Amino acid sequence: MALVARLLQSVPLVIALVVLAIVVYVFVAWVKSPLRAKEILIKLFTVITIVLSVVSLVALGITRICRWRFVKRHPQYKNKAMPTKYL
Repeated sequence: MALVARLLQSVPLVIALVVLAIVVYVFVAWVKSPLRAKEILIKLFTVITIVLSVVSLVALGITRICRWRFVKRHPQYKNKAMPTKYL
């Protein structure tokens, strides 16, 4: 169930990327050619994927540093099992 909830959180991003792809493809195919539109989409989504991956890695790094600092200041939480609550 948690996996489905996490997958549903990415639906707005997927919808936005689909809309972006359609708009870019239609515009470039109209101005240049369908082949050029496909090339531009591949380059565009490569850049978008790299940027999203870098942002995710930076966020993960910040989270791990914050957890390390927290556990350093509050060692009693290091091995304490906490119940998980799903929204």
